[in-house]
Amino acid sequence: MSTYIVPVVQNISSLSAAVIENFRDDVESIILIHYQKPGSDVDDNIRKFKNFLDRSFLGPIEVENLNTSPHPYALGESFSKWLKRRSANHKDEKLKLMLSQESEMGYFVGLNTISFDRISLQCYICDLSSNSITSSSTWYEPDSKIVFERLPLFGDIIIAKEFLAKKNATTNIFNQICSWYDEDRSRFNEDVWFKNSDIIHHATMTGLTLHPSNLSNHLSTLLSVEEKARLIEEDPKTKRRYRITPLGRAYGWNN
Repeated sequence: MSTYIVPVVQNISSLSAAVIENFRDDVESIILIHYQKPGSDVDDNIRKFKNFLDRSFLGPIEVENLNTSPHPYALGESFSKWLKRRSANHKDEKLKLMLSQESEMGYFVGLNTISFDRISLQCYICDLSSNSITSSSTWYEPDSKIVFERLPLFGDIIIAKEFLAKKNATTNIFNQICSWYDEDRSRFNEDVWFKNSDIIHHATMTGLTLHPSNLSNHLSTLLSVEEKARLIEEDPKTKRRYRITPLGRAYGWNN
């Protein structure tokens, strides 16, 4: 179970509802965070919204004031310092930061600042306007859900890079996985799962012979790193089916 940090945006009602809907089985508590000072009109409104959210969410909800300016560097500094304090005071707490295209730039600046610290933090991002009624009629679907995507952090990439530093054979297997996705770019966008046979066949087409047992061993190695630094993940419903993670895709860009 995790604590979900939700930076306040104009459309906070939709963002909060989407967080609860998408992560219902994992949300233990929610922190509504904003840069305004205590007692401001915005702070008062957020606390009213907190009371409203209390009716539908059974876990604890906090409101956190950073009491700073919305300037990216000022907000980024305040937010990163708050995250470090929170992590130090709640060492076993798993934090998940939920951002959207409406989120203040300072939260992204703060992420850059703390991404090399060993804080138990995952970050997700969504587009609250992706299914707006004013968008193209080709894509508009009244019943579609807001979708969150994992946002890779620099620190996680460093962990993955250090993990693979002396694992040349495993790195080559990961490169084959990236090559399989590059063969059809829609596989990235549709989060397509792959099986061992897909990678073996793809490698054969490029003149490389892979043995099933060796491939399985290297896939197990890729999965043995801590969760936030994994470049691939295994389907929890269907064993021996895998897909690249957002971190894996970002890592692949740089290699």
